[in-house]
Amino acid sequence: MEKIAFIFPGLGSQFVGMGESFYNDYEIVRHTYEEASDFAGFDVADLCFRGIGLEQNRIDKMQFIVVTTGVAIARAFLYQYGITPQFCAGHSVGEYAALVCSGAVKFCDAIEILKVRGEILKKATKFGQMSIVEKIGADAVKKIIQENKDFETYIACYNSPNQLAISGTGIELIEEKLMKENAMVTPIIYSPPIHSPLMNEYRKEFYDFLSSIKYHSFRIPIVSNVTGDPFSEPSMIPYIMSEQLVKPVQWNKTMICFEKYGISMVVENGPKNLLTSFFNNIETNMKKYCFGIKKDREEISNLFLNDKSLQKDKVRFLDRCLGIAVATQNLNDNPEQFQAGVVDSYNNIKKLSKQVNDANRMPDIKEMQQATQYLIRIMETKKIPIDEQHDWLKQLFDETSTYYHLSEFIY
Repeated sequence: MEKIAFIFPGLGSQFVGMGESFYNDYEIVRHTYEEASDFAGFDVADLCFRGIGLEQNRIDKMQFIVVTTGVAIARAFLYQYGITPQFCAGHSVGEYAALVCSGAVKFCDAIEILKVRGEILKKATKFGQMSIVEKIGADAVKKIIQENKDFETYIACYNSPNQLAISGTGIELIEEKLMKENAMVTPIIYSPPIHSPLMNEYRKEFYDFLSSIKYHSFRIPIVSNVTGDPFSEPSMIPYIMSEQLVKPVQWNKTMICFEKYGISMVVENGPKNLLTSFFNNIETNMKKYCFGIKKDREEISNLFLNDKSLQKDKVRFLDRCLGIAVATQNLNDNPEQFQAGVVDSYNNIKKLSKQVNDANRMPDIKEMQQATQYLIRIMETKKIPIDEQHDWLKQLFDETSTYYHLSEFIY
């Protein structure tokens, strides 16, 4: 059986037309772009599909289109196959798409966070910039930086054994010295010196804002940019994501982490194979796909059609309702209330499930609404706290890609 990790790209994955084929093919993707536009305050889909490159590369706008497209493509995958990955990870701003996919951050909250992050990054451009450095190892880059201490330059991303990003001041001089060592250097336009100590001025401000957001239980652990290790505690999000401003992206460690935990298949939820190419630079047997590329989608489809064990892992709405009904703790010791509110409601969901299975079809919206009402009655009878009820419902809707149809139950 495959163990799957979802990965989400950051800066560099944007281009005019990104995500448009998914927008045309999937209703859930259209809803995702519409929600992003509502909270971002501009037409995110229009900038993705018909914008100009210079506008897409503006650091604040880039964040919205990259994260929205990543979330949209992942939702298309989940809608198509219904398979939950074992891990998620995102590169730099892509980590916000990973947090949304993990269930820990609502998409609308991620957009609000990106607004604040974008304002911070715009202010920080006065302190320096970033460049991609290839065909040279980290030790050689560190040596050049050490020899030029008059400038504040830092390694910002450990992308792979032969690709890094640097952030800071005096970038032009460092670039010249790197090119003398036969490195290939690509400046990143409009970039602030992110993932470096030069962002320290903004860390507490961002931490305080992140602490004001309501987070939810992780249904999928995240491999952190800051540590290269998994985490799944909602209370850690403000610390981890504010540290991400000032600490380098440990993508090389992320790839090693996947190997350590036995991940056999990596799916990049982006419009082009940016992160999957980094896996070519490490020794691994992991399969690598980019769901944004047609050829890779066809290979994934063939794999899922032929692997019966993967089909067994598909999350089905009514079965998940029954699972949650059993998993939630009962805090009501009244047997009559328990019979009427829990047992009878559970049996009603089972009847719906039997009708659907006997007809060999998926439940329709009305049936899902009925099952959700029965599930809410079960949790209310069990005296489950309202916040916990909302967490269970959010998890159900996330896992089954039904939140846009059933969001009235929790929003």
